[in-house]
Amino acid sequence: MRAHKSKGFTLIELMIVIAMLGIVAISLYKIYSENSMFHKNNIFRQKAMWALQSQAGLIRAKPFKEIETTQNSPFSDELKGYMGLRDAKGSITVEMISQDLKRVTLAITWCGARQKDRKLCMTIYRYKL
Repeated sequence: MRAHKSKGFTLIELMIVIAMLGIVAISLYKIYSENSMFHKNNIFRQKAMWALQSQAGLIRAKPFKEIETTQNSPFSDELKGYMGLRDAKGSITVEMISQDLKRVTLAITWCGARQKDRKLCMTIYRYKL
């Protein structure tokens, strides 16, 4: 009696291959989604840094007298002009270090990916010339 040669795959073999492809596809999707979230956070962080630098430039342009020591003002309205920063909150705090020195702290807070609060701060010092 002759042995019958198989010309194709059995159903079990096909099911195993499909299961293996599914596992690989799921892991690739997880990597893709994590990378996508990381990329979105980095883009948002870059835009927040640009906004902080812009506000710092405005403060540097002011004369020393006009930077109020009691200033604790938000600049959230200015953030709406930057694409993607609509939900961010910005704040400026000015402290008098000495008679000739002021510390200005700028901060932006936002809700990042996975609903974690993120904060980016910048501190500049203004010296009276």
